[in-house]
Amino acid sequence: MTTTAAITYEVRPYHGETTPLHSWRILGADGATISELYVDTHTFEVRNIETHPDHRWMGHATALWAAATAIIPVRHAHTAHRTDEGSAWAAKVGGDTAPCTDDCDCDTAAWADTYDYDED
Repeated sequence: MTTTAAITYEVRPYHGETTPLHSWRILGADGATISELYVDTHTFEVRNIETHPDHRWMGHATALWAAATAIIPVRHAHTAHRTDEGSAWAAKVGGDTAPCTDDCDCDTAAWADTYDYDED
């Protein structure tokens, strides 16, 4: 199944942060976020991709990836910076992966889904 919902784009910070990022979102009829993709404005590395649990496996994240990669050369975050689900999704959609940065300690990085949808 694939999504037919409208995709919006803007430059805005991720929830609770101040650094502007490319942001593609799919909103529900009520204005609530269904799925969102945040990409670094300089490196084009994925900073976050998330789909609300009630809307997963419907092609929303893949549709956001397609919209983003149609206009900029988006790269997946390094494998040490992904959840297991994120790695599976990256393998599914394909594409390049960003290298680790010099200030990253990839051997000890532990990443998890920490977004609380009840905040919005």
